[in-house]
Amino acid sequence: MVSILLATLLGGLQDPPITQAADWRVTPERCFEVGGEPYIPVGVKVEPTIESIDAAAKAGIQDVYVELPLDLGTWRRIVPELEARHLRYLIGISTLAPSASVVAVEPTSYRVSGLSGQIDINIDIPGGQRAYCLLANESNGGVSYEGTQLITGGKLRFRYRLATDLPHVLVIYPEVNDQRMPDFWEGFDKYRDDLLAVLHNSTLGPGYRGLVNPAGQRLTGFQADDTLVPTSKLFRLEFESFLRQKYGTPQVVAATWQLAYSGEMSLADYAATVPLWQGGRGVDSVWNLSTDRVSSASRRDIVWEDIRTVIRGSATRRINRLIDTIKEETHRPVIQTWNGWGGVYEDKGSSLDGIAFGGEPESVIDLMEVSSRPMSSALRRVHPMAALAIGLKLPKGDNGFDATRAIRQTEPLGTRGWFFTADSAEDLAGVAAAAEIYRDQPSLARNAVQAVFFPEAATNPAVTSRLPGGYVWLPTPGSGERLDIGPNLEGYRYVNRGVTTFVFWAVAKQQHLKMRLSSEVVPSMRALDGTPLNIKQRRNEIEMDVPTSPVVVEGSADMPVPVEAFAATQLACAYLIDTFGKLVDLSGTEYLNLQRAGGSFDRSPLGSYLAVREQFRRMAILASPYNWLEAESPERTNFSGIAEISGCSSGKVLSLSPKIRSVVPYTAQYTVRNRLGDTHSVWIAARLDDVARRALKVTVAGQELTLQPHPVSYYGAGFGWYKCGEIQLPAGQTQMFLRAQADEPIDCQIDLLMVAPEDFRPNGPNPPTDWVWAALQQARPPAKTG
Repeated sequence: MVSILLATLLGGLQDPPITQAADWRVTPERCFEVGGEPYIPVGVKVEPTIESIDAAAKAGIQDVYVELPLDLGTWRRIVPELEARHLRYLIGISTLAPSASVVAVEPTSYRVSGLSGQIDINIDIPGGQRAYCLLANESNGGVSYEGTQLITGGKLRFRYRLATDLPHVLVIYPEVNDQRMPDFWEGFDKYRDDLLAVLHNSTLGPGYRGLVNPAGQRLTGFQADDTLVPTSKLFRLEFESFLRQKYGTPQVVAATWQLAYSGEMSLADYAATVPLWQGGRGVDSVWNLSTDRVSSASRRDIVWEDIRTVIRGSATRRINRLIDTIKEETHRPVIQTWNGWGGVYEDKGSSLDGIAFGGEPESVIDLMEVSSRPMSSALRRVHPMAALAIGLKLPKGDNGFDATRAIRQTEPLGTRGWFFTADSAEDLAGVAAAAEIYRDQPSLARNAVQAVFFPEAATNPAVTSRLPGGYVWLPTPGSGERLDIGPNLEGYRYVNRGVTTFVFWAVAKQQHLKMRLSSEVVPSMRALDGTPLNIKQRRNEIEMDVPTSPVVVEGSADMPVPVEAFAATQLACAYLIDTFGKLVDLSGTEYLNLQRAGGSFDRSPLGSYLAVREQFRRMAILASPYNWLEAESPERTNFSGIAEISGCSSGKVLSLSPKIRSVVPYTAQYTVRNRLGDTHSVWIAARLDDVARRALKVTVAGQELTLQPHPVSYYGAGFGWYKCGEIQLPAGQTQMFLRAQADEPIDCQIDLLMVAPEDFRPNGPNPPTDWVWAALQQARPPAKTG
């Protein structure tokens, strides 16, 4: 049936393809197998030129990866050259995935602030067609103008005379072509036809091993955030069908979405609806793309949920049909490059056989990070999926490593194939040498990887690595967080498909501890390396040995809590209240909170312990000689807004992600209160793209500081500490400003600011508290409330 369909589709094209026998599979150990033998390639990425292919073949390399456009002439020229040299080859599609026309609902990104008086501005919105615009007072939110504007030649010209000099903000909802949303509708149909025509008429021979990126380069997969609404007519038809099946009538849709309804409204009208809010930002309105009308609405998450469901359904259905057709046509696997969490490779019904990753790691640590997330996506799939490194560039310099070392580092995580970017004869020789050791190695094919997962929010203390007992530690986008469980223990909570798992371990050396349980039932606990825990129980308290390797707790809503650490934290809180009461507890509520936590410890050990640890953290910051500032709490700012990100200091960050250039610099203002004068170091904890690293400046006491290029103490989902420099500060209050201005899109999320009168050693989102414990040891007499 597929061949009949293709013959009809391709018309007069005559040359029959050389098809492979269906003699391959992905083994349960997540390795490719062809003809009953392991297929573990070790080779290079070549350019689609005879010279590049020749260089690889002459170096003794037998496996290559080449990217080709959807151009039949290029395939007919390059593929025979690969076959003539008896190479095994993967082909990647170099053509970009078609981008969809969407309405971008990003009020924090498409906005221009600082407008007043006579407004006459040109705003660059490449690929835009039209936009709904809203001009509002920055102070009270009063709307001065709202309406639809045309975008001509990639520019939106906005002219308006305000009757006041008070600053206003222009919020724009543009209809644009956005690469973040692949066109799974009309554009996908054309792309599919072009690809199948090329595959059907190319002379793929015995060396062909599979196709990479079947739906084009930079396929972002499924929309992770509720920000983009497709304008495609085919999407609207699918959305209308979905609404008919789920709700039945327009009246039910209106009632569920809490929109105004009139007798003239049809399901097609609701299928053309764009909600103009994103989380807590935006306006309580919807834009109807068919009628161009904007009407008020309640913020109902179900509107976005329904849109998201149809987008995911379209993507899943069309991509899987294409993958299945490719495999029937070529009898070889189909692989997708990893491009963020939530891609097509993580869909449980995906037809993909492999996942690929690449990059330019600067060190072995970077290499582990580059490979960790793709490997997590592959290993969390129930259906076996093989993972390959494709286009991995070998670094030079002091931190450089060769192909053999790169394989040694990534093989334990589950990688089962490597194609390096080799820039020299020396690199080619190194890859050929590595291939002699690892190519099609049966021991690798038999080695199944066992993974223990941690939520990205728990990065630092958890980190991508090999663990004792043959396990590997990998991040996931799942819910959970790191647990602050004292100075000698670290751990985290991870929730997967409704099942909660706790993982904890001792720092530096094994600990023998008394630990409190929430009941007399001891949960299932095991050390990954098999170390005996030597658990002894007395009612709801146990004694146990906690090793430095992770202990996994399953089948319980709570994990055991160290009794001595709870008592020590109580004592530290009491000391801070007694010694620094005017700074930490003017109202007396902290003392009451401390009593409350102590009284509930027997009933809820983990909840009480986490509460008293958070209390200790909060008071230690207030009493400390340094300034620990939450970036999302500025005195004044025109940054994009506040974003919620798990794993950060307070779960929130100050965000800046403009898609258009502002007429004024982006600024956030803070007050630094110094109890001590002299030299201070200034730090920022943030997640920054390359533009943000260059554009962001810090000004303290009139002195402008620039961030160092590389962060330290990574934590959470890509956050790290950047040192800004050292300055002389007098005692008292000083103003601090963050400023950023860039001529291109910028993306940054700022978690913390630190101004320290002494050496500061970052430790993720944790403030330094060693000074409290040192002071407590010197306290005589003991704290009054201890």
